[in-house]
Amino acid sequence: MKFKNNAKGYGILSVLFHWLFALCIIALLASGAYMVTLTYYHPWYHPLPYYHKIVGVFAFFLWIGRSLWHFCQPQPEITAQHFWEILAAKITHYTMLLLSGIVIISGYIIISTDTDFYNWFGVQLPTVQLDMEHQADLAGFWHKYIAYGLTGFISLHVLATLKHQFIDKRKLLQKIFGFKQ
Repeated sequence: MKFKNNAKGYGILSVLFHWLFALCIIALLASGAYMVTLTYYHPWYHPLPYYHKIVGVFAFFLWIGRSLWHFCQPQPEITAQHFWEILAAKITHYTMLLLSGIVIISGYIIISTDTDFYNWFGVQLPTVQLDMEHQADLAGFWHKYIAYGLTGFISLHVLATLKHQFIDKRKLLQKIFGFKQ
């Protein structure tokens, strides 16, 4: 498997970025949806937010790396029958990248309200102090509703991928997984 992208497919680094980031985002969306249902005395009430934050910070670093790699690499040609499919694919991809960043950053703003540093595996990460009233509430509002929007775009992305793979027979999953074209 090649290291870099080309017009026919993705390189190994793009594939790893895509699937690691996808796993993180799915875990974060699922745990976030579950966390809001927990009562104070539920056994996961305290540990789940802790793990959610750890994965969220890891997703932030992945998001930065993935974004930089995405914009520094040629993107494989989108094979579609209609112009609107190419346009929809590009809009969906860029929107998911943007929304993921906003959700991750707003989550970091939420955890920034209580402390000057966030300890992530022994590394003291500086927090974001916006010097505004109700910083956590405002960031929490955007974090929640943009995560809902991101969930919608991810669903659209998965459904379109399955349609192209199984109905249109375009072998899109082979390209996404980086298999030989």
